Amino acid sequence: VYDAMLDPSGSYLLTAHGRSGVVIYSVDSSAYTSSVENLLNPDDLLQQINNNDDAYDDRIITQVSLPDGFVALGIDSYFEKANDRVFVTGAKLSGGVPTEARLFVIAFDSYDINNSTIISSLELPSTAARGVDVENNRVVIAMGDAGVGFVDSYLHSKLYLVGEHAVPDNKHLLDVALVEGEAAGRATHYVAVGGDFDYQSNKLTESEQVGGGGFYVIENSATGGVSTIASLDIPASRVVVSGHYAYLAAGASGLVIVDLSDLNNPQVIARVTDAGFVHDVDVRGNTAYLALGGAGIVTVDVTQPSRPILSYGMETDSIVTTVVAGNYSAIGAGNGFVEITPDVVLKLIYVDPTSGILDRDV
Repeated sequence: VYDAMLDPSGSYLLTAHGRSGVVIYSVDSSAYTSSVENLLNPDDLLQQINNNDDAYDDRIITQVSLPDGFVALGIDSYFEKANDRVFVTGAKLSGGVPTEARLFVIAFDSYDINNSTIISSLELPSTAARGVDVENNRVVIAMGDAGVGFVDSYLHSKLYLVGEHAVPDNKHLLDVALVEGEAAGRATHYVAVGGDFDYQSNKLTESEQVGGGGFYVIENSATGGVSTIASLDIPASRVVVSGHYAYLAAGASGLVIVDLSDLNNPQVIARVTDAGFVHDVDVRGNTAYLALGGAGIVTVDVTQPSRPILSYGMETDSIVTTVVAGNYSAIGAGNGFVEITPDVVLKLIYVDPTSGILDRDV
């Protein structure tokens, strides 16, 4: 499993499942832990569920293979205006090396998820494409050595590459994320990360070095076009932007937290290096989840991003290279498996009211 995300309801896990294409799992734990016929305990969710002995996980709802031998590497969704769509980046791998890349759009029947159609595909000017970010009618893709690609998706059946931007030294980009909360009409900003990467094992292979790059702030404005306005020497395979902070899965460098308050001058404010090699990261509320390969999953309290607190207790026997944060659990995935681990720490999901004021008259 190269990439994964939850649908808006939190009941389904959408995965970029490599050569298996897109595989969708039901991850509503209560459906299994409260079942009358096959009652399971939470520990059973840490492994494949196969009550009918057919060698497949019972939680798999549907699978969509990509055509022409493409391998699914990245995934994002579009659930708006009565459209249930999934955007998937794919590449052809030869000896583990990407040679050709495309973007695919898959439409799912709102009433029957088993009915699906690949409604479009777009050939990309790169050999690789991994991270993808979908927002309204815009798709942004990390296209390996070709940098960042911008796709017009107003019509999902007709995709257009409207721009591309290579970062300094043509660094191999692996992921990209929108910096949200900016005023309408102003320039749009993205954070992109990359480095040398082993697609066969889904692992970052580059370490930090002076002048090596790896982290980039990219600006897209109506007047100045697309440009790289800042960079840091931190190779990473995944980036999550939450508020004014970017959380990087930086491989051997662990978790790196970057302050984005000044996009022209991002600053590393904290590192978590004693957890081990970090393959992936996701953030929910005040908690970051790290995929540590054979060490499973750990949580990091980022209530104060400058002072992260590491917590253990979610270790497994599996090799977890992808992690997704749920409201009350973490979902880990790796080579052909998905496991659900209940939270071991209390975490803040949301604040209501957002102002933090319970009664203005008090």
